[in-house]
Amino acid sequence: MTGKDWTTDDSLGLGGILVDVHRSLRLFEKSKETDLLDLALNLLRCSLKGLKGFLHKERLDSPAQYRLAFRELGLSLGLKTVSILKITGLDDSFQNVVQEKSKRLDLVKLIDEVSTHQKVIPMIETFWKSSKAQSSLTWKEHVDINSSMLATSLFPDGFLG
Repeated sequence: MTGKDWTTDDSLGLGGILVDVHRSLRLFEKSKETDLLDLALNLLRCSLKGLKGFLHKERLDSPAQYRLAFRELGLSLGLKTVSILKITGLDDSFQNVVQEKSKRLDLVKLIDEVSTHQKVIPMIETFWKSSKAQSSLTWKEHVDINSSMLATSLFPDGFLG
């Protein structure tokens, strides 16, 4: 999987990629397998390209009838996993595991760059928590997955644990 182009501007796909960054880095931390670190770096690079595309084409100010909650909430969840990494995962003990200074710097830089898009999280969550959005046909047609994704985005620790 390392070295492949995983770029997508699909919100659910982007969220999945960002969750995979979190998982790859946690596995790397335990196994010290450099392929997992390389995979996480590649996924971060691809997600940055995809985020730029998503933010350029998607209209997060559109009415609910033109949006799919579970897809957007997938992105919100993925962005939260990166913010969790930034807060808890890049501490001194993790930094010591990444032996190559250039990879360590790339990792911090890429996580910082992805984190600049955190403003999207409250835009998505606030919109889909509203009764107006939840009364839309697109919410009701996918109520089970929408409700699950909203809960997971709001409380990601259980999902990530």
